[in-house]
Amino acid sequence: MKAGYGKAGKQTTLSNFFTATTTTNYNYLWDTDSEGKVIPSKPSGKGAPPQAINMMGNLDKPEPAPLAALNFKVPEAFKVAVKTYAAQQGKSMNRILQEAFEAYRHTVN
Repeated sequence: MKAGYGKAGKQTTLSNFFTATTTTNYNYLWDTDSEGKVIPSKPSGKGAPPQAINMMGNLDKPEPAPLAALNFKVPEAFKVAVKTYAAQQGKSMNRILQEAFEAYRHTVN
């Protein structure tokens, strides 16, 4: 079958005007607001990573020590107070109790 021929026979263009091709760059026509002003393009990517000086030390984790159960009962109000404080500080209840014991030990000695 020859180019330009299909089921409907020979195909002809509808007008004498050229049609836009994929190589034609008309992006400036669509990158405008309602007043015809060009909208600046958004920067791509996330930018440069932060300097080592500006990084927080939140990725440093101590070596995990083997854990042992410390089983004791406390009043419900004390448990709620410790749990609430731990959540506000973004720490676990275990960590809060460890820090409290260390602070107590340093004040007694």
